[in-house]
Amino acid sequence: ALDNISEEYELAYPPTNRNGKMGLNDIEVTYYYIKKRASGVVHHYQDLTETGGEIVELSEDEPLSGRVDDEYTTKPADDIPVKFEFNGVMPDNAEGELGLTPVEVTYYYRTKDSKVTFKYVDMDIEE
Repeated sequence: ALDNISEEYELAYPPTNRNGKMGLNDIEVTYYYIKKRASGVVHHYQDLTETGGEIVELSEDEPLSGRVDDEYTTKPADDIPVKFEFNGVMPDNAEGELGLTPVEVTYYYRTKDSKVTFKYVDMDIEE
């Protein structure tokens, strides 16, 4: 195998005729390479300003997988607790290409503003 093959590739499978004896005829040995597997993870956390820096997971981590240079696209979770909402700030790496270093994408969610409405009813008045 070639020592100078890019670090992004790995041997797919060894050729069956990689070992043998030289003879009078030419011998062709072909090595097949494939892009290495690549991975990453998408996190869904409560906004750290609300938690005092403590990490609070609001949805299961989502794995990213493929091969080096494969494109990926992520999005905010749709299964977070109802009292939270996406903070609207897309991570810089919400989409891109997988590489040799695992990708880590983090979305943050804030507590929704809530309103309290009071309704006063006079019990002495019949309606």
